Order: sequence, then structure tokens, then C-alpha cells
Amino acid sequence: MAHWRHAVIEDYVVGSTYEIISVNGELPNRRKHGIFVTIVPLVLVSKGRHEVLVRERNDRFGEDVNPKYKDYKLNINVEANKTYRIVENNGKPSLILVER
Repeated sequence: MAHWRHAVIEDYVVGSTYEIISVNGELPNRRKHGIFVTIVPLVLVSKGRHEVLVRERNDRFGEDVNPKYKDYKLNINVEANKTYRIVENNGKPSLILVER
């Protein structure tokens, strides 16, 4: 898969509290970095409209025996060869374009 044909969404980056769980009902297509990386904070998404399920990370709520999390559905529209990030906006996740 050519990365330049897709949008890149940063979800599990330092400071981010959200992780992409699914894109259009399927597991996210994460960029591959190496054999020892178990989760990569970059999700590749084809251009166009998508329904993305994101989960607020447990560590935001502190240590707890019973994990606490909240899932959110986002309807997004992305362009190829652009980078986006999931950020918190008014207490909920939102997708923004990352200017580089």
C-alpha cells in the first residue's frame, strides 16, 4: 500500500487521549515500522468519507482495576497525502489537519 495515496491520522501520539478502534467497522490499517513495534500511532485511511470509532484511553482516568473508557463515533472526510490528528475539543474527540 502506497502511503502517499492515503491520509495519515495520528491517534496515539504523546498527549493524545484517543485511539482509533475501527474505520468503517474494520480494524484500522496502521503504518508498519518494524517487527518489534506492537502498536503504531499512525493510521492510514483512503481519501473520502469514513466512520471512525475512537476510544478514550484508560490512563486518563488513572489507575483502576476495572478499566474505564468511552467510545465515540466520528464521521470524517479526509484528503490523500494529508496528516490529521485526533484531539480533544470541548470534551470530545475531533479531527484536525496537521500543518507541516
